Amino acid sequence: MKYIILVLAILGISQISNAQAKTYKWDVIHSNINFEVDYLKISEVTGRFTSSSGSFTYSDKNFKDAKISVIADVSSINTDNEKRDGHLKSVDFFDAEKFPNIVFESIGFKKVVSNQYDISGSLTMKGITKDIIANAKYLGETQDSYGQTYSLWKVHFTVNRQDYGVSFNKTNAAGDMVLGDDVRMSINAKFLLEK
Repeated sequence: MKYIILVLAILGISQISNAQAKTYKWDVIHSNINFEVDYLKISEVTGRFTSSSGSFTYSDKNFKDAKISVIADVSSINTDNEKRDGHLKSVDFFDAEKFPNIVFESIGFKKVVSNQYDISGSLTMKGITKDIIANAKYLGETQDSYGQTYSLWKVHFTVNRQDYGVSFNKTNAAGDMVLGDDVRMSINAKFLLEK
């Protein structure tokens, strides 16, 4: 009996070790990182990072061992206003020369309901790292006409820019702060399965 249990245990371990992790790379053409922040209380400044990278790996179908990494190139920030973009890259805001990247690294996935997950992880911006929880919607996998497989995600989270030293602001004539502190981030992530 002990022999049978031992064999079953070895087989179980073997099956776990043989579970192949799937590795995906960031689809730079179809993925995007966007943000918005309140401006003068009645409107928003919206923008995006036009250069980004990332990766995604997992072997468990419920993503219990999944890892996601997303990197935004600060110098690629684009709010459709060249002067404003230059200011955002300066030391007043992101200091792109000294801190060229904003990085999100996942720590764990927690299924909320159906295809929705809470992704816990760390966000590093301007040399400061903080723990955050992002809300993610898994859109499934799909194949293109070339037979390439993609994993699709929509991710949202909000951060307070003051927590990361992105603290520049000024007041208008009425004494109100021009910019809000909460930055709402949205990521449309399309990961290509590596073969």
